[in-house]
Amino acid sequence: MLRTALRNIVAHKVRLLMTALAIILGVSFTSGTLIYTDSLTAAMQEESKSELAGVSVLVDVTSRTVADDPDAQLPDDRSLGEMAKLPGVTGVRGSVSGFAGVIDKANKLVGQDFFAVGANYAPGPGGADSRYPLSQGRAPQREDEVVLDARSAAHAEAGVGSTVRIALNGSVQSKKLVGLARTTPPRSGTLALFDTGTAQKLYARPGQFTRVEVTADRSVSQTALAAQIAELIDPAVANVSTGAEVARFNSEMAAKDARNFGRMMLVFAGIALFVSVFLIANTFTMLVAQRTREIALLRAIGATRRQVTFSILVESVLVGGLSSSIGLAAGIGVGAAMPSFLDTSGAGMPTGPLVITASTMLTSLAVGIVVTMVSAWLPARRASSIAPVAALSATDAPPKTKSLTLRTVIGSVLTAAGVGMMAVGGATGTSDGIYAVMPGAAAAMFGIIVLAPLLTGPLTFLAGPLLRKGFGVAGLLAARNAARNPRRTAATASSLMVGLTLITSITVVALSMQAGQDTMLSQGIKADYRIQMASSGDLNPGLADRVARTPGVAASSPVRGLTAHGSDNEPLHLEGVAPAALETLMNLGSVSGSLRDLGKGTIVLEERTAEQLKAQPGSTVDVTYPDRHTARLKVAAVYRANNAPVSANLVPLEEVNAHAGGERLTDRVVLVAAAPGAGDLTAALKDAVDNNPLVKVQDRAAMGAELNSSVNTALTMIYTLLGVSVLISVFGIVNTLAMSVFERTREIGMLRALGLARAGVKRMIHLESVVISAFGAVLGIAMGTLIAHFAGQLTRKGFPEYFMVVPWDRFAVFVALALIIGVGAALWPAHRAGKLVILEATKSE
Repeated sequence: MLRTALRNIVAHKVRLLMTALAIILGVSFTSGTLIYTDSLTAAMQEESKSELAGVSVLVDVTSRTVADDPDAQLPDDRSLGEMAKLPGVTGVRGSVSGFAGVIDKANKLVGQDFFAVGANYAPGPGGADSRYPLSQGRAPQREDEVVLDARSAAHAEAGVGSTVRIALNGSVQSKKLVGLARTTPPRSGTLALFDTGTAQKLYARPGQFTRVEVTADRSVSQTALAAQIAELIDPAVANVSTGAEVARFNSEMAAKDARNFGRMMLVFAGIALFVSVFLIANTFTMLVAQRTREIALLRAIGATRRQVTFSILVESVLVGGLSSSIGLAAGIGVGAAMPSFLDTSGAGMPTGPLVITASTMLTSLAVGIVVTMVSAWLPARRASSIAPVAALSATDAPPKTKSLTLRTVIGSVLTAAGVGMMAVGGATGTSDGIYAVMPGAAAAMFGIIVLAPLLTGPLTFLAGPLLRKGFGVAGLLAARNAARNPRRTAATASSLMVGLTLITSITVVALSMQAGQDTMLSQGIKADYRIQMASSGDLNPGLADRVARTPGVAASSPVRGLTAHGSDNEPLHLEGVAPAALETLMNLGSVSGSLRDLGKGTIVLEERTAEQLKAQPGSTVDVTYPDRHTARLKVAAVYRANNAPVSANLVPLEEVNAHAGGERLTDRVVLVAAAPGAGDLTAALKDAVDNNPLVKVQDRAAMGAELNSSVNTALTMIYTLLGVSVLISVFGIVNTLAMSVFERTREIGMLRALGLARAGVKRMIHLESVVISAFGAVLGIAMGTLIAHFAGQLTRKGFPEYFMVVPWDRFAVFVALALIIGVGAALWPAHRAGKLVILEATKSE
């Protein structure tokens, strides 16, 4: 039986080609994801390890301390000196870091803004910073000097001695490039290094540090040294940890992040493998049907049912093993190409050598073999039930048509249960409902797959007259051929349905979110322009003054944050705005009181704060500013910050400026209203912000485009990843039609003998493929829309502006693509059918 299995593979290698391609695609996706996940983990851990090389104790100042407590005593030269005197300490290095983007010759940022780092170059005893060895030039010594990592300098086309532009939060500074640093491993973003004094002015406070790295010899343990240093540091200001603890934590976080990314990618790989099941099962079902007499003869000469099943499963193992091996080799290429693919979407992941582990290889091979075996199991069971008497038949008997009653019952129960679960989950209106919606969607989709053979009849009944009217006899024959074997047609169409169901549901939800976001924008902002940082940083307050003086600006206001404290000493987040421009620039929802009353000595409370303080218009609120000045402010109004560009409690801009104390003032956004007839102010406003590529000057159209850009990026990536499953479904259609042509060789010969031209035969095969593709498209779009409806209901409480959008134009594109897939998939089978010689075909058995 083993020799029989091997002979059958060799004899039917062409018919198994599409099956092999499907397995190769699915396994390459899986192995590529596993390889990239392992490589990403290693690269992230190596990057973290290099940053902590030789560090015994790490002192990290919390970001809230710098922002919220201007009087907090951060580590300075004095405290660093005290640490250096501790027993066993061999070195102490203070550092500060923040955002610093490198601008290229085209006035664009090098790399991604959220990976752009600025830091201080801290020379050690030898005059060099061991973290950043210089490959060229020298260390920065003055405020107008900078050192860049070599890769960033190359992208900016800057050499030592040239001038480079550095984008900071809200400003652009030109600096002389005095050196190039080498980082090992290569960083995932850009790096700009300043002298310590300059970096402290930019990112902390003069003379103070936000991070201290302490190295020690082996005479003292890291734990004991950390305890001694903790006595020198206010625990409310900074965290003190051993180097081993931080390294272990960073390693665990790197592995966790990589695993989360890998799980997401493996979901798409799993979808591709799931779609492959339909193709593989169809292939082995048709091969078994074509070998009915051969299998019956084996039974007649003594083969047992178990041996027949074993023979078919051995075929599946051999096909799966060979295809998985090729898929694993292809997966290495996928893993190597994945960083480039992700970089196009702005992921900015660190890079390193490929890591190919034994577990990845074994898992990939096992997945391919198991999927193939499971898919071939039912056809193998059917093969074992072939009676020996079938060997006496003159031709291979067509498979017996079984009743669809059981499938109908099972499919109906699954579909009803799935829809019910989705309805219950959606009714919650919260994210918790996802635990009912997701399994419900899976159950409903499986139910439709089980019911698909039953649905084949009505579809072909509707398609038959249309195809006959448009294409004559060839069209009618195509519809009847699609209905001849409903199980095969349903299985082939279901593979396309799975991909289109996911694509449709994600598309509907994404476009509905965009529509809700557009509603939020129109409801919240009246301003004609919005200015903010492209990064997560804040604007320099000086920009707001320059914007206000720009010709054509009728009104403008920054949203300037400040953290004060209430009477209970709890933080009270304030945002300073220009009262005169408030109603011109923004809509504030559910206002009680009057916004026009905002002025000196008054405050507008956000609704949640008002509830906590039990305040209302006319009552008073005690406020302690960062400069320790206290004031009793009258509540002018209460608003709800649903869609407004402000989200905290509002006070006049002058109050924030006057009482900031030592806190650095920053603007989250600047809103601008243009004067009537002023025209487009974009260019003038960009000039006002020094043409900083990180400062976004957006009109209302650009604001909407930005809201939708992340959704569009996600859709593009999802379409690309799901495209693998759609491609496998194309292989399934090609495979089904090709083997169907082989089965119907004699029938096609008779049609040719009766006068059907070669073109008519080809047209018949093409139209049959189109019917199958259209069937899958209709089921997929309908099912995807239903899932999207219930999934969208989960956002009702957290996103009240969400409403479901039915994108008929996208649906039309999906249907058109499905029809194109049908036509394309039939090219080879139709060509084979058209080439059949009448006499040879009619003699075929």
